[in-house]
Amino acid sequence: MYELIDQYTVPCPPEDIVSYSSLATTLNGCRNAIDKALTERDANVVKFVSLLDKDIEMLTADVRQIKTDSQNPIILDPTADKDKVKILLDDYIKKIEHQQKTSTQYRLYQKNFKVEVTKFDELEEVYGELKLKELLWNSLNEWDGMLDDYKSKEFKTIDPEEITGTVNKYGKNVYQLERGLPPNQLVPILKDKVESLRA
Repeated sequence: MYELIDQYTVPCPPEDIVSYSSLATTLNGCRNAIDKALTERDANVVKFVSLLDKDIEMLTADVRQIKTDSQNPIILDPTADKDKVKILLDDYIKKIEHQQKTSTQYRLYQKNFKVEVTKFDELEEVYGELKLKELLWNSLNEWDGMLDDYKSKEFKTIDPEEITGTVNKYGKNVYQLERGLPPNQLVPILKDKVESLRA
């Protein structure tokens, strides 16, 4: 375009001509930067993946620490203070959920750079166990509240289908807890409560 401006002597502001003159230098600098980035790409990817592997090792160590901490016997102790257990579980779940978000980001990086994607099986195992422990305590608390509610109602106002649905829901919870948690004293307590209403 500027060649046409020169050829037909079209008036053009001097600052535009100066900008056009320096454009070739800028384009060369841009091309050089792109070439440099392309030549260094593989080395940078290798370096990034190496650093990511170290971060994954740290994440795994953090997950193992959460796993160890969450084996605190108070969590499955029927005589434990419910509020204290809830605080502990909430803290562990918050920590493991943070690790889950981080692991998702790491997997995304690995997919984007087309390297082997890490499986975080131990993380999922710890998360699952913590959620089961939370379900256990929530079920115990909800069951007691629900039972008190039923006891305070007049018998003829209680809906038998609602009770059946509630018993079935908690029966499924008990089944899931028996299969997913290590042997403990709390699950049989919940099971006995559910079975006593079922009978």
